[in-house]
Amino acid sequence: MACFIADPRHPKFEKSMGGAAFLAGLLRPVSKGTVRLRSPDPSDHPVFDMQYLSSPADYLVLRQALRLCMSIAAEMRASGYDFRDVVVPDDMDDTTLDAFINEGKTSLFHYSGSCRMGEEKDPAGPGVVDKALRVHGIRRLRVCDASVFPHILAAHIQAPVVAMAEKCADLIKTANLS
Repeated sequence: MACFIADPRHPKFEKSMGGAAFLAGLLRPVSKGTVRLRSPDPSDHPVFDMQYLSSPADYLVLRQALRLCMSIAAEMRASGYDFRDVVVPDDMDDTTLDAFINEGKTSLFHYSGSCRMGEEKDPAGPGVVDKALRVHGIRRLRVCDASVFPHILAAHIQAPVVAMAEKCADLIKTANLS
């Protein structure tokens, strides 16, 4: 909501009135992007192609979420809450909702999954690291960050990354003892 408060296209938000926001977010997208090397030079920034909403399934989920948000707001308004629309779609048809989604889309939380854990020859997409976080085909190299999650988590990733780091430390200690 913060990005819309300062947006001159939308009515002025009166802080004295208080407020509530219904935000529809896609926690488990089907769309997949890519990270590729720009050149053999390791100091060159990689090329990111996020492919946001490249799967029609993602639009379906977001349309349902927007319709639910609008329905909840309507019920609350009917129950006596003085809600004023600030940023809402013009209509509830699929085409209008898709345009609304595209206009307001943004990324939430942190990126993950670019070095996913899995089998090297996984038909769903090649894995980069094995279950011990070792990079396939490269000796003595592990990756231990949010990039190894095989699927985007439907939560903030800080605690799972810390848990994974602790497990990775145990794996390294065990490997060094043998």
